[in-house]
Amino acid sequence: MSTQPTTAPLTPRSASRCAPVLPEAYAYLVREPELTAAWQEEVLIRQAEARKVQLLLDYRERRAAEQQPKHTFSREAVVRAVHREAALMLGVTEHQVRRILTTAETAQKWLPGVWEAYQAGRVDLARVEKVADGAGDLIETNTGKPEVQRELTGALDGKFAQAVVGENPNTLARMVRDTVAELDTAGHQRRYDRAKTKRYVSFIHHDDGMSTLKALLPSVVLGPLEQQLHTTAATAPRKAKNTEGEVQEATYYNRMADTLAAWLTAGVQTCNAESGNGGPRSETKLRAPARAGTGINITIPLATLTGACDAPVVSTDGRFILPAEEARHIANNPEAGNTYYLTGTKTTPEGKQKPVRIVKLGAANPLTGTVPAASSTGADPTDQADNSTAQGVTTELVNQLISNPNLLEAESSAWFVTGNLRTAVLLRDGVCQVHGCTEPGFRSDIDHKTPHKTGGATSAENTQVLCHIHHELKSHQLLPELGAGTDPREQASPEPGPAARERANPAQRTPDPPSDWTRRDTPHEWATGGAA
Repeated sequence: MSTQPTTAPLTPRSASRCAPVLPEAYAYLVREPELTAAWQEEVLIRQAEARKVQLLLDYRERRAAEQQPKHTFSREAVVRAVHREAALMLGVTEHQVRRILTTAETAQKWLPGVWEAYQAGRVDLARVEKVADGAGDLIETNTGKPEVQRELTGALDGKFAQAVVGENPNTLARMVRDTVAELDTAGHQRRYDRAKTKRYVSFIHHDDGMSTLKALLPSVVLGPLEQQLHTTAATAPRKAKNTEGEVQEATYYNRMADTLAAWLTAGVQTCNAESGNGGPRSETKLRAPARAGTGINITIPLATLTGACDAPVVSTDGRFILPAEEARHIANNPEAGNTYYLTGTKTTPEGKQKPVRIVKLGAANPLTGTVPAASSTGADPTDQADNSTAQGVTTELVNQLISNPNLLEAESSAWFVTGNLRTAVLLRDGVCQVHGCTEPGFRSDIDHKTPHKTGGATSAENTQVLCHIHHELKSHQLLPELGAGTDPREQASPEPGPAARERANPAQRTPDPPSDWTRRDTPHEWATGGAA
């Protein structure tokens, strides 16, 4: 039998002692009686679920002990039988039971802090599953190394035993992903290489004349394509004639689908023409829209770029993460059409890196000629250049960061944020700035914190990335953390009037602490946009 303690009896009193973790701007919600009662019910549900899961684990262990299977196949058969029996009793699928018990077993054995939070009702199983998945990656890529497994999963548990309680599930998943890659860079590279061998394309044909296209491809391929589709669909006509000459309304996602179909059709026709094959005759005449010049934006620590370390690289909007080798290949590929930006950051009270300076360096790789090409493969930098060279590169980059114009200090008299200022805001924010929202910047709006029509400046300081939904909520003064007032999403920009804002006297301001990029011992970050 399992020696793990089961959950304590459920009482409303125990639930009331488990307080919700809320953003500061929403602390007032604990005074709402209906929401407080709903939270207490949620805690009781979580505790009941934890007790149910523990009973399932106990049952599986008892059945295995009773059967005493001698062979691996026999033990697996017993486990499958237990999953089937539990599924029949609970009225769920065997896959659900297997998934629940795999998550619980991983958390119970390798993540004691997260497991304790789950049993107490402070966190739900969905969040536990995200951390357990990360632990599973660390365990799998370090098979046969129990001490390393225990060390890595212990570090993961130590970081998320408390953080898991208050984090939005989507944000938590990204945090776990990034932490796992940072804890085990070699394992992340192996998982990346293995995943690329599983790429595929499949077609499912339906009875109504439509078909589903599925593809598993590298993020560096689909990332730019996704942005191009959104950019093109946003400017495509909403009404178009079908093959019968009737005018039809096309939704945003209809236009994305039509654009992709046109690109695929044009590509097939080009391939047929080049190969001499006539190919099938197309019944629909699709004109392929021009592909916008978008790409992926990744932020690369300088030490990773030079090969001094293999820290992973995250896209600026957090959608995907790349191993160091792939990031160096993108950054140092002369045919990629990169645009390079140098980013200076400072550490926030929450321990996150916030960009405070963004300098556009252009298309030329600033490290060309300063770091030997061999370092792009991740070789030991001591074999490539001495410490004085590395220090010289760092000094040169810091000088460029300080001396070149800071895009985050630019202002415009126009209403809409465009050009370099827009790029800088997107690089700085990455995603919608509402707590827990992960909508990427390229699918979002850039909002004026103080409305433009009341004198708010079109500047980086007065603008932020907001997704369409949260932009609308802010315009109705329903987002306490962002304050009141915003520019209407659909309203055109009027001619800017005289500024109505007051600027504080710089002499009376409390100086900010020195930014991290001013310290010579702190790695600096690069943001490089790879062309499609």
